[in-house]
Amino acid sequence: MSLPSYSLNKSEQEAQKLPAEDFSLSEALVPFETASNIESFLLNKATLPFSVPGCFIWSMPQGIVVPKSISSKPSFKNACETMASLNWPVHVRQTGGDLTPQAPGMINISYIFSEVWHEKTSIEAAYKKLCNPITNYLNDTYNIKSYTSSVEGAFCDGKFNIVVDGLKIAGTAQKWRRFKNQNKEDCLAVLGHVALLGDVPIHQLIAASNSFYKLCDIEKKIKPENHINLSELIPPQKFNRTDLMKGLLNSFHDHTQS
Repeated sequence: MSLPSYSLNKSEQEAQKLPAEDFSLSEALVPFETASNIESFLLNKATLPFSVPGCFIWSMPQGIVVPKSISSKPSFKNACETMASLNWPVHVRQTGGDLTPQAPGMINISYIFSEVWHEKTSIEAAYKKLCNPITNYLNDTYNIKSYTSSVEGAFCDGKFNIVVDGLKIAGTAQKWRRFKNQNKEDCLAVLGHVALLGDVPIHQLIAASNSFYKLCDIEKKIKPENHINLSELIPPQKFNRTDLMKGLLNSFHDHTQS
């Protein structure tokens, strides 16, 4: 698999070093625009004949990522300018959901797959394919018992948050694309995204998120105490961001093969 064809600006040069494989990760920070282009490429590839699932695990510089629905707010442009001046650039993503703060300690998982449309096709089934490799890996490797649930006051809240003891460790979102395969069957390509709290300054991220909401005239307030980092759940001598990313990548690969 080759990476998509697009122009790299100076801040994206590091992206040229990303492995061009269906299952890959980047230890270096990836600019949001570059990661978004890779997601688009993998989603397009999933609609081609004989496609296979793909997974890209990455982290990005500090920023705020929002769905297109928020970008239509009248005060969005001014809010973005203010946040950018505070070193919190705002980016618009492909998937749904709500605002998601980002920092280098956040582990992003982009998982793409396709299937023939059938009676069991559903949003819930797609989320299970996205969440199960994570919850199983955390249980098997670190004995962390995680599950999916809504957490009131969490960022990008939804019933498919990944949660430990009532505290959110990850947010999830997905995007669907319908297409017909070479046999003229109705098919579905899914881009699923997970933002996993690895080792981030939670209070700083939530403060920036709440500031953006206020600037955008959105009456929401995120509670930092409703979140927890994996680094707080894994013993310090065992927590290693790169090892965690590799383990998660292997888990997605194994689930795809099973």
